[in-house]
Amino acid sequence: MGNRRLMRRVLGLIMFCALLGGVMPGVAAAAQMPADPDAADDPTQERRQGRTAQGAGRADQHVAQLQSAIDGITAGAENWRVLEAGCGSRTRIRYDSRQHLVGIDISALQLERNPDLDERIVGDVQYYPLAAASFNAITCWNVLEHLDHPELALANYANALKPGGLMVLVLPNVMSIKGLVTKLTPYRFHVWAYRTLLGRRGAGRMEDGGPFPTTLRLAISPAGLRRFAQDHDLVVEYASTREARPQAALRKRLHLEGRAWRITKRIVHAATFGRVEAERTELILVLRRPPN
Repeated sequence: MGNRRLMRRVLGLIMFCALLGGVMPGVAAAAQMPADPDAADDPTQERRQGRTAQGAGRADQHVAQLQSAIDGITAGAENWRVLEAGCGSRTRIRYDSRQHLVGIDISALQLERNPDLDERIVGDVQYYPLAAASFNAITCWNVLEHLDHPELALANYANALKPGGLMVLVLPNVMSIKGLVTKLTPYRFHVWAYRTLLGRRGAGRMEDGGPFPTTLRLAISPAGLRRFAQDHDLVVEYASTREARPQAALRKRLHLEGRAWRITKRIVHAATFGRVEAERTELILVLRRPPN
């Protein structure tokens, strides 16, 4: 009975992971709630002041740590050109008002909704000809998993990065249970789940209403990203992994915690020879191009 109960919990987690694939924000749109609820009345003021690691911590400890790392690396920087790649209507990493923020997205509507941008480009990050060595920092948040050719976008970013510049990548881990289930689940299932389970009847019909098609190419697996960094002479300044909060919340509902979860992780690790993660579903990576 104990084994059957564990299997039911694991299967429930896998089914929900399939739904998560369409829920995560992507290329055309991001969640339209402000990153910090306290800044809802005046997002422009938050941009002017710059976001602190403490403020980010109210939303997510991992994001707070990333913000703190970025703050440390960019301390004293002025007049940086920063590219928000596939930014949609929301900016996640905060740079102070001394930096020039450029957003690129395939949705003009989403770009207009983003109050933090100083400049807007309507274009596809895979093919838009970004000028060589034109940005001091590039942020790409939950975008690469939605692209047919993420390797083209990454090469585009690398070409556009100045010596000494930073590249911030946040994306799902394709080599996790959640990532693989999402990759192998057809888009029509995500649309069905949105409409049936979440009651969003317009799902799949609107430009910015989600869910968004997810490809999760192996080029953006941890191994693929390491190869990308090596091939483009980029060094790792910061790296972290985390479990997606919806998955953690679901595990709690399914009572897949403690000993049951530890056993599940061991089974996944052993069955896949250590290649697939059960818990580390999200990747956070900061790369730097060495100065000349």
